[in-house]
Amino acid sequence: MKMTKFWTYFKKIVLVWGFISLAFFLFAVISLTVSSLLSQKIVDVEQDESFEKTANDVKLTVTRKYDKTNSYFVSVTKANTPLTTNYLLPTKKYGLDWIRVTDASVVPVKENEYRIILFSAVYDCDQESGHYVWLLKLNNQMNFIKMINFSDIHKVEGNESLLFGNKIISLPSFTDFEYEQIVVPVELGISDTIRTEPMLNQRSIDMIRHYYGKEIDKRTAKLMSATDTAVLDQYKKAADEFKEILSETNYPY
Repeated sequence: MKMTKFWTYFKKIVLVWGFISLAFFLFAVISLTVSSLLSQKIVDVEQDESFEKTANDVKLTVTRKYDKTNSYFVSVTKANTPLTTNYLLPTKKYGLDWIRVTDASVVPVKENEYRIILFSAVYDCDQESGHYVWLLKLNNQMNFIKMINFSDIHKVEGNESLLFGNKIISLPSFTDFEYEQIVVPVELGISDTIRTEPMLNQRSIDMIRHYYGKEIDKRTAKLMSATDTAVLDQYKKAADEFKEILSETNYPY
């Protein structure tokens, strides 16, 4: 009788243990399958992205690498012969973790010397929040010349060397002062020089300079006594940008 009960309990234990083992096995199989599918999806999504532009026999490629640095590399070939390979675009210098290259121009200067102009945009909530023009020079090696940013940018049809857009300078809010923006339409000309100048008459320039110049000075003076210098640093940068956009500037290119 005791042996009969023992075998009865033993069979039940074996049966229960079998169900538990089967459940663990199925769970493990499902988990591995889901994990594999998710990994495959991530790999599919995070493949390197490339932008290409070909002019005559010169091909420009900008590749975004999906790695820890999330960097952008520029390569140029002429008749399939490399002129420069994997030049690191200095996006991190300007705090840009992600950009979308939208267009490019390769302008020959002389034999194996080119001006490289990259047009890129940053999008926020499906709206364009900034445009960045990267000006490079290729002559035996790639050199970074300048980056110019706009809130928007427009090309003049039939003249690739002439563009215009709005430059925005932000004045951060702090105690007793509200956030403000200074918006100035600016023309950008690209040839042997990189020229910027405000698209305003002198009367308008003087009016903006007088009003916002006093406003920046007033806010900066108020911040001089603050213990947190972060906002003060932003205003010093804004003051420099403000002086620049209201004047004609020329950089050799």
